[in-house]
Amino acid sequence: LAYYEAAVAEPPLQPFIHLNRGNAYHALWRPTEAAACYEACLDENPPLKEQQRHVHSLALLNLGTVREAVSTGCDQSGAGTVC
Repeated sequence: LAYYEAAVAEPPLQPFIHLNRGNAYHALWRPTEAAACYEACLDENPPLKEQQRHVHSLALLNLGTVREAVSTGCDQSGAGTVC
């Protein structure tokens, strides 16, 4: 995660950094941080060009997945449950 903090200083990379950092937080069962990263990606990446639309759609999909996991109680680490 520390590498993402350093890389986010590069403006052209910010949407990708936010998306990938969100994925890392999601894998670590940290849904609040993951959602914040996906939301930052959406805020900084309006879907104007094809590449932006792809990243934007991935962030939307991942944000929905995180929110669903939280609403169904699947955001607890170590539970051993596949949600």
